[in-house]
Amino acid sequence: GTETILVVDDEPSIIEQSTEYLSSLGYAVLTAKSGEEALETPNLEKVDLVLLDLNMPGMGGYRCLKQLREDHPEKKVIILSGHSEFDVNITGILEEASGFLRKPYRLDELARFIREILEDRGEPSLEE
Repeated sequence: GTETILVVDDEPSIIEQSTEYLSSLGYAVLTAKSGEEALETPNLEKVDLVLLDLNMPGMGGYRCLKQLREDHPEKKVIILSGHSEFDVNITGILEEASGFLRKPYRLDELARFIREILEDRGEPSLEE
């Protein structure tokens, strides 16, 4: 890919691995350690996709997604969470996202999922 991806996660190892892997695939990668930092990303309007962890201190992923939707309704956002997509606590928020990927995930799954979302190939699915 040649698109720009913003990785938002409070886990340094996830940011490091994601950045290294996605960069090796040709993506430009920006990072943020919190929802607040993500919303302050310079040129956020030029970001093609946001990978957003839900469970972070401070604003967290829920409020960050809501603010992203208000400020940039067309922005593609993939939610990353250890919760199941069928968890009652997150089903409502998923309606506002472009996709959901459950942690832990393999990097090749992430790459395939990103392409599906960026290319708008309909509802992406991951076989478990």
